[in-house]
Amino acid sequence: MEIEFDVGDEFFGEKYPWQVGYVIMVIPRPGGKVLLMRKSMYPQGIYRLPSGKINKGETPEAALVREGHEETGFDLSGAELLDTIKFVFRHEAKMMTWTSYVFLTSEQAGEIQVLDADEKISDFREVSPCDLEEIARQLENLPPGHWGDWGRFRAVEHRLVYDKFCGNSS
Repeated sequence: MEIEFDVGDEFFGEKYPWQVGYVIMVIPRPGGKVLLMRKSMYPQGIYRLPSGKINKGETPEAALVREGHEETGFDLSGAELLDTIKFVFRHEAKMMTWTSYVFLTSEQAGEIQVLDADEKISDFREVSPCDLEEIARQLENLPPGHWGDWGRFRAVEHRLVYDKFCGNSS
C-alpha cells in the first residue's frame, strides 16, 4: 500500500528524514484486546499502537524485537508481517518516503515493563481491535500543524489493522 500526504514544514523537519522506517506492533493481550501506548508528549488522551524506528542497517524483524523489548519488556520474535505501508510525504518542493511494517505478534500476557526511559511512555491501555477505528478517528482529528499531520499519518496503520480484523470485507 502506498499513501501520499502533503505536510507542513514542522512535520517534515529535522526529526524524520534520517529514519529508515518504523515497525508497528499489534500486540494481542488476554481477552482478545490489543495493546495501545501513550507517550508523555502526546496531546491529551491520545493513545496509539506501539511502534519503533528501524535503525540504518537493521531489518524490520530485528527492530521489532528490539523495540518491543524496550517498550514493553516482551519478546516479540516470530511475529507475522501483516502489511507494509509506504508513505510519501511532500512539503513544497521536498519529498521523503517512509515505510511502516505492521506486525502481529503472539498473545502477550504478564506485566508490561518499559525498559527504556527515553521512550517517554507514560501509560498503556488495552482495547478491542474493533476500537481501532475510533482511535484512528481521534488521530485524524488532532488540530492542524505538526500534531494534525502526525495524526493523519498514524491513523493509517490503525485503520489498516481495524480493516484486517473488523472491517467489512464486502
